[in-house]
This record gives sequence, C-alpha cells and structure tokens, in this order.
Amino acid sequence: MKTLLLLTILFSVNAHAKMTATEALQLVLPENEYVGMDPFSEQCVVDVIREDGMTRIEMRNTGTTRFMVFESAPYEVEVSKEFFSTSIVVTTDANQTETTFFTERVDQFSRLVRFQRVFRVGDRMWTSTQKCTIEN
Repeated sequence: MKTLLLLTILFSVNAHAKMTATEALQLVLPENEYVGMDPFSEQCVVDVIREDGMTRIEMRNTGTTRFMVFESAPYEVEVSKEFFSTSIVVTTDANQTETTFFTERVDQFSRLVRFQRVFRVGDRMWTSTQKCTIEN
C-alpha cells in the first residue's frame, strides 16, 4: 500500500514537471472567458486565447491589458490551490520591467487574476497592478 501511494505521488509530481506552461495554465483557467469585478467594483472580463504554442490572456475593464504565456516559459503551478504564476523580465540600458501574471483561488466561489508590472529606472522603482476577481 505504501509503495502504491509513493508511486502515485511520484507520478503526479513527474506529470506536472513535464507540462508546458500553457498546459499548466489550462489546468487552472480551463475556460475561454471569465467575468468578474475589479477592486473598484467595476466589471472586468478575462479572456484566455489559446493559440499554437502560446496562450494570450487579456483583462478588459477601463482598458485592455495583455500577457503572453509561451509553452517554454518558467512557471509555478499548484493545482490543488488552483495557483499559477509566470513572469517576464525585459531589460534595456538601465531600465527594467518585470511583468507577472498570476491567478489563484481566493475562496470556494472566486479566483483572483492579477497582472503586476514592476518598473525600475536606475535606483527608482514603482509598481502597477491590475486585478479582477472572477466567480466560478
């Protein structure tokens, strides 16, 4: 019995280790569109567009924010908590922008989808965050 349990755990961990970022994202955001509310109680929409080798996520409320998840992107996933996170860092001269897409279950009825950008210019740094809480 212990051997069977150990093999099951190893298989589960190994299966997740071989997933691409787009496959892992599909485990936690399987639908193509989600409707929710932003922190200002305005309606927001999260579109998940799956294309060859990538998934584009668009959040629409006062404007549209886009994030691309490529198959080979580094990511973190915890399926039991419906958590997924990935980041892209772009550096030019002394400037750096790190953009993170992240989603996780907040409670049994809702999930948080967030885009966060951290801008760095020399010694200065500031953050921009857009959030949408969607209901399942």
